[in-house]
Amino acid sequence: MLLVAASGPLATDDLWWHLGLGHAYAASDASSASDASAEQGLAIEADPHLHTALKPPPANAWLFDRAVAKVDAAFGLQALRAVHALLLLGILIVVGGLLYVRSQSVAYAGFGLCVFIACAAYRLVQFRPDLLTLLATASLALL
Repeated sequence: MLLVAASGPLATDDLWWHLGLGHAYAASDASSASDASAEQGLAIEADPHLHTALKPPPANAWLFDRAVAKVDAAFGLQALRAVHALLLLGILIVVGGLLYVRSQSVAYAGFGLCVFIACAAYRLVQFRPDLLTLLATASLALL
């Protein structure tokens, strides 16, 4: 049921924020590449969403922003839904594998995965940078 919910309409309030920042980072990189004296990096001149902001927002989730902007520009919004479902599937596989390795029991691993899903469902159905953090953390713990 969680995979069906994740592959449906994107349930997040800030995806548009991340898309806008990702496109702004890409435009900043393109203008930096054309100007040899400009510094390379994550420096954008202004906040693309707030005209009254005194400075640009901090680049907390810049990698996620760039990735979703590239996927959106190349394949569209439907591809972002597929990426969300694939990230969720990866998280469930890695967490289930981690629980199985630790318990050596399919029943305990299944129960633990159900508890994980129940506790994290609110985060898992939202397409946010947290999904990459969950996948990376679970993968490192599995290794």
